[in-house]
Formats: sequence, C-alpha cells, structure tokens
Amino acid sequence: MTEQNIFCYSTEYNNQESFQQKRFRAFNKEVGEGRYCEIKNLVETILGENKTSLQDFWKEVTNKQWSQLLAIPEAKDFNEGFEFISGVKIKIDNL
Repeated sequence: MTEQNIFCYSTEYNNQESFQQKRFRAFNKEVGEGRYCEIKNLVETILGENKTSLQDFWKEVTNKQWSQLLAIPEAKDFNEGFEFISGVKIKIDNL
C-alpha cells in the first residue's frame, strides 16, 4: 500500500476517498508526514497495544479514550467516523 492513513474511511465504494493514493491522512484529512507521525503517536498512547481481536478491542475502548481521541484537533466531529470504523456506538455526554 502506498497510503499512510489513520482512521480514514469512505461510505462510498470506488470514489476518490476509497482509492489508494500517496499521502498522509488522519481522520479523512491530509495532514502531512510530520503531523501524521504526531497523530500516530497520540493514538498509540491513547489506545495502547491491541492484545485482543479487533472486534473485541473496539468494545474495550473506554469513554475516556474516545474523548481523548476526539480531542485531537483533526478528529473534531469525527465520532460518526469512529462509529463506522469500529462498529461501536460512542456514548459520551459531551458529544
């Protein structure tokens, strides 16, 4: 793969957002290589290491972790994207 993506998705198939392209993206936004690395480190710090199946992992993410992820500036208003990717309904009072 040529893409470097963190939490990017498309609900449409075969559109511009769903094709592999050379770029650094996070939360469906182009962010540049430096910011991509910063966001990747933040996400790894917030979520930790995945030691379970992906399906079980998403069920174990806490409200605090969802809040921390949504506090990343590029992730503002990305709760619908997280729900689409994880399959988990996010229930945080401040949304």
